This record gives sequence, structure tokens and C-alpha cells, in this order.
Amino acid sequence: MKNFLLLYLLCFSALGHAQTNVYHPFPENNPVWNFHRFDGVCANPNPPLPGTSESRYSIHYEADTVILGLTYHKLTSPLFIDYSCSGTRYDTIYYGAIRQDTAAKKVYFVNWNSSTESLLYDFNLEVGDTIQGYLECDYAGQVDTVVSIDSVLVGNSYHKRWLINAFYSVHIIEGVGSDYGLIEPIPQAIPDMHSFYAFCFSESGQTLYPDTSTSCNLISHTKMLPSTKERQLSVFPNPAIGQFTITVPEVAIRLYVIDMTGRVVLEQPIDGVTTFHVVDSLDPGIYMLMVADAQQNFYRNKIVVLE
Repeated sequence: MKNFLLLYLLCFSALGHAQTNVYHPFPENNPVWNFHRFDGVCANPNPPLPGTSESRYSIHYEADTVILGLTYHKLTSPLFIDYSCSGTRYDTIYYGAIRQDTAAKKVYFVNWNSSTESLLYDFNLEVGDTIQGYLECDYAGQVDTVVSIDSVLVGNSYHKRWLINAFYSVHIIEGVGSDYGLIEPIPQAIPDMHSFYAFCFSESGQTLYPDTSTSCNLISHTKMLPSTKERQLSVFPNPAIGQFTITVPEVAIRLYVIDMTGRVVLEQPIDGVTTFHVVDSLDPGIYMLMVADAQQNFYRNKIVVLE
């Protein structure tokens, strides 16, 4: 699958900075991670998110627990909302328990149905090191290794960041976790896997990532969910052989293009940009174009690439 090429885009977000030598431990004070998951494109569109199967949820520390003499934080989702192709489902989920060893710069995880501890994050990794532990996904002999290391702004300080899967652009961030999913195994280069996105991370009520202005409240009730009203993007021409002109709302911050298997083939920051051109070099077919704003509202349209 080939990639889209953006020909005109006026404002880019910073992709990375020099590494920092200051270690930032994993959060201890009321952290919240908000995630959005794309599962694929439905054959029969289902409201309230036509054409896609997707989920939204928060993960937070519910309470402490002791396992084999060690203290852990329980990880739960107070409300897991799944807009599936067969209907909408609401669940409360207990994932397991987590603890950190600050001195060793490591984080450990015990799955919900086990009492055995696994390494979750190792923040000592160097370029070329193999990912091991709970996140490891050994598929057909493939293993993930650290591709590159840089830093990203979290709150008002730069945290070290590791690119550990270039195919799905998966990073782990010191003091935050994975931007693919807090406890989601790495998908290797396997096509058609779920696509996870960490929309925001907060601690003690203060949003720290991806910026300090994004709303990052714990989703514990349907009234707290972002609006699911379908908003249409302006795309012209559509269908097209090669070039699309996209007009997005001023509040939009990120662009996604998703193929019919549900795999995100393009993800691009678009802060401050309202009109730009996309030249596609994809195979003919149908794709979902979506942009998100800071409140996790989505605007979308299907684009059709002609032969």
C-alpha cells in the first residue's frame, strides 16, 4: 500500500527534539489516558458513527491492591463505549494492575486473569534493542526493535520517546506509556490490526499530552463522551483520479486517512490549517478521511480514488 503525499500544508507540529537526560517517572497521582480505537469499516453502516467500527474509553487508577506482597494500581475503564457494526455496547472493564520501579526505570503489569508479573515498559532501551515483556508480539518470527529515540513535550518538560514500530508508528513515552495503547501488545507489521490512538494524557486533572489545552476528562458517563454527531468534511473533487482539495474546520488538529480494512494509512497534524491539497498514489478504491478536534469530535467524508 502506497502512501499519500501532502503537497501543501502550512503548519506542522514539531515531530521531536533532542534527547533529554532527566528521567520522568510513570504517573502516580490520578492519571487518565483517553483512547480512540478504529476496528475497521462496516459493510453495513451503523449509527451513530456511520461506516466505521470504533471505541472510545479512558483508563485510570481505580485503587491500590497487593499481589504477592507488592503494591499495584488497578487499571480500569469506568465506561468503555463500543460503536460496533452490530450495535453500541457499554462496559466497565478491569484490565489488571500496574506498578513501577522508579530506580530501575521500569514498569510492570499483572493481567486481570493472572498473578504473574510481566515487564510492561523499560525506559532504558537503546536503538536496536528488542522489545520484550507484555508488549512483545512475536509473530512469524518477527520482533520489534527500537528504531529511533528523541524527545516530546509533555506538560512543560521534554520526555524521552522511543519509536518501536515504524509500520504503525508506535512510540513509548517516558512517564506516559505507549501512544498505541497503554497495555496493547505491539502489532508488528501485521496488516489490518486494530488502530489505537492515545488522544490525551492527564495527571491530577491537568492535561499534559499532546498539549496542555486539550480536554482530557475521565469518561465515566455517556454525557461526558465527545459528540458523536456526524460532521461532513468538504472534499472536491470526489471521486477523483489523483488530487483532492480538503477543507477542514479551524478547530481541527489531526488528519487520518483509513483504508477499507480499518488501517490508518496517513496521520498528520493540521493545527491552524483549513485548506490543503492531497495527491494520492493509492490503489483505486474507497477510503475514509477523518479529522479530529481537541474535544475528540470527528469530521469525516469518504473519498473515492478512480482508476
